[in-house]
Amino acid sequence: MKIKSLVVAAAAVLAAVGASYAAPITGAATQQEKALVKARDQVSAQASLTKGAAQQSYELERRRLDQLIDQLQAGRPVPASEVNRALGDASRAP
Repeated sequence: MKIKSLVVAAAAVLAAVGASYAAPITGAATQQEKALVKARDQVSAQASLTKGAAQQSYELERRRLDQLIDQLQAGRPVPASEVNRALGDASRAP
């Protein structure tokens, strides 16, 4: 019985430590994801209002934003500089 209690206590400690490390990463990824989704929605709206080459530029930017969103949702690390660059490019899209 003592060993079982020790194992349960050790598991609880590991879970708490893991959660404390994962929380900031998840929070940052969630903020990045929200910003990217907002930018993607804005780019999509602009694409629907244009035609020709401008529309294609918006669509390319939307695909780039979708890829970054997919990476974040899959739990893969995405450098903050890449997210910032994508957000800046999306705000300057034609």
